[in-house]
Amino acid sequence: MKYVKVEKDGQPLLDKERRLAYPLSAIKRMRSMPSVNLSGKVKVEDVDGLEAFSVMLWQGLLHEDKSLTQEQVEEMVDLSMAEDLMKLMNEAMGKDENQAEDPTKAKSQNQN
Repeated sequence: MKYVKVEKDGQPLLDKERRLAYPLSAIKRMRSMPSVNLSGKVKVEDVDGLEAFSVMLWQGLLHEDKSLTQEQVEEMVDLSMAEDLMKLMNEAMGKDENQAEDPTKAKSQNQN
């Protein structure tokens, strides 16, 4: 599992030093939520509303603090941080600039 510090220029973006990570359990929970689309690289303009953004961020932080609520995460975030947080979420999910598909979907292979 990849851990990514939630910081910019060495300074924490949230209430304290935190790390994003997306274990399989977080990916499964996010995929079950209709507002969250994990296909492709996450971009601010593609997020289906603020609900999906907060769910994705919250799920990425739960591995460190199981008692953390979505509401607590929302209180930590200012929308001016959205783009920076999206980049960090992509990095934590293992998506780079060239990756355009959901890493949890199995690739079909040609059987011919």
